[in-house]
Amino acid sequence: MFSQAAEDRAAKLVAVQFFLLAPYVAYESVRALAGGHHADVSALGIALSVFSLITMPLLGRRCFCAA
Repeated sequence: MFSQAAEDRAAKLVAVQFFLLAPYVAYESVRALAGGHHADVSALGIALSVFSLITMPLLGRRCFCAA
């Protein structure tokens, strides 16, 4: 139903989301541990999480339904 190109784009988008989210989480975690502080809420973290929460299930459904 979906083209291979669409599946490739979806996989790349998921990879980009992981590569954007992972360094942010790692940085905030190390900063909190090293500084002895609790992690703070940030707009960037919330935005990335919401974007991932919305798009990843949709992309996953498309990839698995097309198989």
